[in-house]
Amino acid sequence: MKNLYNHIQKKSKTINEDFGFASNMKNLFTDNFQGIRNIPELPIEANISEWEEVSDFSKTTLVKSFTFNKHKHLRYFVSETLKESDTMLHHPELEVRSKEVNVILYTHDINDISERDLKLAKFIDEIYEDIKFIQEF
Repeated sequence: MKNLYNHIQKKSKTINEDFGFASNMKNLFTDNFQGIRNIPELPIEANISEWEEVSDFSKTTLVKSFTFNKHKHLRYFVSETLKESDTMLHHPELEVRSKEVNVILYTHDINDISERDLKLAKFIDEIYEDIKFIQEF
């Protein structure tokens, strides 16, 4: 009987350890977690990100073209860009062709480039880099 008790006690400790692991993992994904979301945004320099600043008499915009090998990657890019723009309440102009997407960013209220445009441009660049990485496989 004592052996059975020791066996049950040993098994319950193992289970408690597993529950401790699960609760620690849960704590990782709370608002207190200091992750990428809390890193301050850095401004995008036009020469590094390859976004072109275009000015005419009415507005200043950021413009960039993205090309894709597969149509499903183009759809994913557009979908993710629109999801993020909905979250930000800041929508780009997208010109979609067979294997290319032209993105035009500017703040319509001021007809100029704002911090929101820079943040969205950074997000768009990250999505495109992810797709380029995936295309290698």
